[in-house]
Amino acid sequence: MKAAIDAFAISLHQVLTKRLDYLRTLVDAKEAKAREDADGSGSKCAVVVMSAGSVNAYHEGIYGRIGAPNPKFAEGIENEHTEMAGCDKEFTTSNYQVTTTPRKEYDIATGRQECPEADMLDRKKRKVRILKRVDALKTLEVCKRAGLKDYEILAVVLYTGPMFQVYNLILRRFPAQEYEAYRGGGNGFPTTLAALASAVAKIPRVTRPPP
Repeated sequence: MKAAIDAFAISLHQVLTKRLDYLRTLVDAKEAKAREDADGSGSKCAVVVMSAGSVNAYHEGIYGRIGAPNPKFAEGIENEHTEMAGCDKEFTTSNYQVTTTPRKEYDIATGRQECPEADMLDRKKRKVRILKRVDALKTLEVCKRAGLKDYEILAVVLYTGPMFQVYNLILRRFPAQEYEAYRGGGNGFPTTLAALASAVAKIPRVTRPPP
């Protein structure tokens, strides 16, 4: 059991640290332009065009970019995925080509509905998605030691699932038309992203990456 917990902690630390570093570069960059692969594939070598901010935008901070979070975090995360702009907008992930919506992903992550079998497979019909519920994850030693709240664990679960596609879209502000479907309607998922950032800050304090 201890080995499994340690492995989970190391894996989670690596994933979140890499993704947080990536998101920071989007805000820090002045401009980045590139063409997508000719076939529009979402391979690991593909590059995307993004909307990058100025130095002033960097100093404005994350909340200046996405909006202020709801101080009632659990309520805010639920509202962002089930009531606010874009909650029923379909999107397709770039990695496994899963088509879903924020509402559906929230319901799956919270156990309100089961994940369809097709959404757990890649294009070669290999199972690539393993679902972990908040109630199960919060019993892990790493979550206890980090003092993670349920809503912080939920944000991690959502981000490490298909919702990474939407959150990255919000932070990139690209593609502009898709971005406007969310932010133009007042939904920048600020509560979810704030909870995720909090979890990312806490976890490294109680874990050590492998040498």
